[in-house]
Amino acid sequence: MNHRFLKLAGGLLAVLVLAYVGASWYAGRLAQQSIEAWVNQTNQSIASQWTAKSPGPVLRIQSYERGVFSSAIRYALDYQDARGTRHELGLQDALRHGPWPWGALRSGNWRPVAAYSRVTPTPDGDWKLWADAMPAGTPPWVARSRIGFDGGVTTEVQVAPVKTAEVDFGGGSLRVIYAPNERQTQLAGRFETLTLTDPGVQTTLRFSGLALQARSRHSGQSDYQSHQEMRLEGLALSVADDQPIVLKQQVLTVDVARTGDLMDSLASFEAAHLLFGIHDVGALKTAAAAQNLSVPALQALVRTLASIDARHEPGSDLSVQDRQQIRAGLLPLLAASPRIALSKLQWVNAQGTTELSGQADFRPVGDDASQDLGVLVDQGIRGLSVHAQVSKPMLLQVLRQTQSGSDADVALALVSMVFDQYAGRLARVGLVRRSDEGVIQADLAYADGQVTVNGVKMTPDEFSQRLAALQGRLF
Repeated sequence: MNHRFLKLAGGLLAVLVLAYVGASWYAGRLAQQSIEAWVNQTNQSIASQWTAKSPGPVLRIQSYERGVFSSAIRYALDYQDARGTRHELGLQDALRHGPWPWGALRSGNWRPVAAYSRVTPTPDGDWKLWADAMPAGTPPWVARSRIGFDGGVTTEVQVAPVKTAEVDFGGGSLRVIYAPNERQTQLAGRFETLTLTDPGVQTTLRFSGLALQARSRHSGQSDYQSHQEMRLEGLALSVADDQPIVLKQQVLTVDVARTGDLMDSLASFEAAHLLFGIHDVGALKTAAAAQNLSVPALQALVRTLASIDARHEPGSDLSVQDRQQIRAGLLPLLAASPRIALSKLQWVNAQGTTELSGQADFRPVGDDASQDLGVLVDQGIRGLSVHAQVSKPMLLQVLRQTQSGSDADVALALVSMVFDQYAGRLARVGLVRRSDEGVIQADLAYADGQVTVNGVKMTPDEFSQRLAALQGRLF
């Protein structure tokens, strides 16, 4: 009986071992497919959004050694800096296959997974300075990921504190969740402090309380929607013995939507407090938007301009060939009727608001449009508009807060006098409107060959004559 039981138990154990080995091998295969798909998706996303003149970053799998229970993977992120120098960031992954990898069990996760990943930077290349500043055997950061059988990935990144003569970083964490069925990614992170110091020029830049939130969703080959939000409790710039410049309670948001080749985007930034030293001189608000931007056309035009810039000495004139290349790049960009707007740029304090806004609307032009680049641009303008407002009481309030000593009253009187003189000259030729509260405003628009200044229509020549009348008076 005991002999039969032992044989049965041994056979059952062998079956379980074989089953687990098979499951682990299969889990490793699924994990490799998910990782390769993720790398391809990452590169496609970068390429579809990249509009800089330099090539976009590319993530590569340098090697993938897959075993039964684990795999060793090396990645490389290739990129170019602003000078065109190529760089490489190396990553290494110690992947443990499911369904119950030891790394996941040790972290308290008993749910079956395809794999458990532990990615760290390689201690060489561009990571070397950071790695050398860490205690021996401690990586600068660790990314632990659980890869599900459905291809879903949950990643927890822990970034270690580090301190050098130029960098003092308090560490932080990041969480990324990828849902393959919805092709949706969510990100959340928190970093407490980062101080950058340049002893040579006695400059210090300090960030505090950085929180990140982002989500994106893909649909189709290139269609996607994304929202990014960054909140920063404080940003302080100190230069030598000068008073520090401090921004408090900042929020930056960026929304992007792409359908086919066309992209819409909206970016906004607010800082609740701008301080010079201990003086709060107001709040800053800005927002900008772009609509109907053809991404392929924009990418091609940026590359064309970069190529032309590389061939020319500063200040040299464009050749006929250069102008034809720019013209060819503008046509597909204008074909989508893009709109670019600075919808808000405000500086606000208790005494008033100084602001600027503007919008440019463009329209398609045919292939038979003018060969002259300047005429082509004019034909492509559907309309331009600019609004500007400057508050004298607001500017004087800022001056009172930032000036001290016996010269403060002299500075206030001088600025007040200069403001009144310039405002008066501009108002006399109809370029601005003045209010009794010390605020000047200007509204300019251009469409179909006609300029409108503060509600008064005129030809471009008449507008130029008004500007010419100011020469020698303002400066």
